[in-house]
Amino acid sequence: MAQNKEALALVVDIGTGMSEAAPGYDSPLQIASDILQMIVQRKMFQESKDELALILFGADESNNDLADEDNYRNINVVFPLSPANWHLFEEIQKIKPSNNPADCK
Repeated sequence: MAQNKEALALVVDIGTGMSEAAPGYDSPLQIASDILQMIVQRKMFQESKDELALILFGADESNNDLADEDNYRNINVVFPLSPANWHLFEEIQKIKPSNNPADCK
Protein backbone atom coordinates (compact mmCIF):
# COMPACT_ATOMS: atom_id res chain seq x y z
CA MET A 1 0.00 0.00 0.00
CA ALA A 2 1.34 3.44 -0.93
CA GLN A 3 2.25 5.74 1.93
CA ASN A 4 0.38 9.04 2.06
CA LYS A 5 2.59 12.08 1.92
CA GLU A 6 1.93 15.45 3.44
CA ALA A 7 2.79 19.01 2.47
CA LEU A 8 4.02 21.31 5.22
CA ALA A 9 4.71 25.03 4.79
CA LEU A 10 7.24 26.34 7.30
CA VAL A 11 6.25 30.02 7.54
CA VAL A 12 8.53 32.24 9.61
CA ASP A 13 8.23 35.86 10.71
CA ILE A 14 11.68 37.42 10.28
CA GLY A 15 10.58 40.97 11.07
CA THR A 16 12.49 43.18 13.47
CA GLY A 17 10.54 42.06 16.53
CA MET A 18 11.69 38.45 16.14
CA SER A 19 15.26 39.38 17.05
CA GLU A 20 14.35 40.90 20.42
CA ALA A 21 15.08 38.70 23.43
CA ALA A 22 15.26 39.14 27.17
CA PRO A 23 18.78 39.02 28.60
CA GLY A 24 19.96 35.43 28.90
CA TYR A 25 17.30 34.06 26.53
CA ASP A 26 17.37 33.14 22.85
CA SER A 27 15.42 35.33 20.47
CA PRO A 28 12.09 34.05 19.13
CA LEU A 29 13.74 33.76 15.71
CA GLN A 30 16.53 31.55 17.09
CA ILE A 31 13.98 29.33 18.85
CA ALA A 32 11.93 29.04 15.65
CA SER A 33 15.06 28.20 13.65
CA ASP A 34 16.05 25.47 16.12
CA ILE A 35 12.58 23.91 15.93
CA LEU A 36 12.53 24.03 12.12
CA GLN A 37 15.95 22.37 11.97
CA MET A 38 14.66 19.54 14.18
CA ILE A 39 11.61 19.07 11.94
CA VAL A 40 13.73 18.93 8.78
CA GLN A 41 16.29 16.56 10.34
CA ARG A 42 13.54 14.19 11.43
CA LYS A 43 11.99 14.19 7.94
CA MET A 44 15.39 13.54 6.32
CA PHE A 45 16.45 10.75 8.67
CA GLN A 46 13.06 9.05 8.33
CA GLU A 47 13.46 9.28 4.55
CA SER A 48 10.01 10.84 4.50
CA LYS A 49 8.34 11.57 1.18
CA ASP A 50 6.54 14.52 2.79
CA GLU A 51 7.18 17.84 1.09
CA LEU A 52 8.22 21.01 2.91
CA ALA A 53 8.38 24.66 1.87
CA LEU A 54 10.19 27.51 3.64
CA ILE A 55 8.47 30.89 3.45
CA LEU A 56 9.74 34.01 5.21
CA PHE A 57 7.53 37.03 5.82
CA GLY A 58 8.66 40.45 6.95
CA ALA A 59 11.63 39.96 4.59
CA ASP A 60 13.65 42.79 3.09
CA GLU A 61 12.89 41.45 -0.38
CA SER A 62 9.87 39.96 -2.14
CA ASN A 63 10.34 36.63 -3.88
CA ASN A 64 7.00 35.02 -4.63
CA ASP A 65 4.81 34.53 -7.68
CA LEU A 66 2.02 36.81 -6.39
CA ALA A 67 4.10 39.87 -5.49
CA ASP A 68 3.37 43.14 -7.24
CA GLU A 69 3.63 46.82 -6.26
CA ASP A 70 0.82 46.63 -3.70
CA ASN A 71 0.33 43.01 -2.71
CA TYR A 72 2.29 40.11 -1.21
CA ARG A 73 5.36 42.23 -0.59
CA ASN A 74 8.14 41.23 1.82
CA ILE A 75 7.34 37.54 1.40
CA ASN A 76 10.23 35.34 0.31
CA VAL A 77 9.65 31.75 -0.83
CA VAL A 78 13.11 30.43 0.01
CA PHE A 79 12.42 26.75 -0.64
CA PRO A 80 9.40 25.60 -2.71
CA LEU A 81 7.55 22.39 -1.81
CA SER A 82 10.03 19.53 -2.08
CA PRO A 83 11.14 16.60 0.05
CA ALA A 84 13.35 17.61 2.99
CA ASN A 85 17.05 17.78 2.15
CA TRP A 86 20.29 19.37 3.30
CA HIS A 87 19.71 22.43 1.13
CA LEU A 88 16.55 23.23 3.11
CA PHE A 89 18.40 22.60 6.37
CA GLU A 90 21.15 25.03 5.31
CA GLU A 91 18.61 27.67 4.26
CA ILE A 92 17.06 27.50 7.73
CA GLN A 93 20.49 27.99 9.29
CA LYS A 94 20.95 31.16 7.18
CA ILE A 95 17.75 32.86 8.41
CA LYS A 96 18.49 36.32 9.75
CA PRO A 97 16.09 39.01 10.99
CA SER A 98 15.18 41.68 8.46
CA ASN A 99 14.93 45.43 8.83
CA ASN A 100 11.17 45.37 8.23
CA PRO A 101 8.38 45.09 10.73
CA ALA A 102 6.18 42.15 9.77
CA ASP A 103 2.58 42.77 8.73
CA CYS A 104 1.20 40.46 11.42
CA LYS A 105 1.18 41.69 14.99
